[in-house]
Amino acid sequence: MDVSGPSLDRNVLTLPDELAFTFAVTNTGNGDVRLALDYRVHYRKANGRESAKVFKISTVTLGPGESRSVTKRHAFRQMTTRVHYPGVHALELQVNGVAQGRTEFLVELP
Repeated sequence: MDVSGPSLDRNVLTLPDELAFTFAVTNTGNGDVRLALDYRVHYRKANGRESAKVFKISTVTLGPGESRSVTKRHAFRQMTTRVHYPGVHALELQVNGVAQGRTEFLVELP
């Protein structure tokens, strides 16, 4: 299996905003493979540490040599259940529970 990405549509967000990202998964094996596609957002907390939250994308089955390209948007808005703090955040892909790629971006308050 080969994973390329994630590629972000921008590196700086000003709240409230949405972050779009794309990635591709290719089955490099000889048989069908079933993949659980997720992503983790590593949020910056008030104390400066990170806290990761996993978000589901889908489950796909890829045949030998087959590829799947995925585009997703993630909203960053202040909520009662999640307060966003300024600073460096990260987005990481997760395929079958295994971290595959990590890209950082900056979140700014208006």
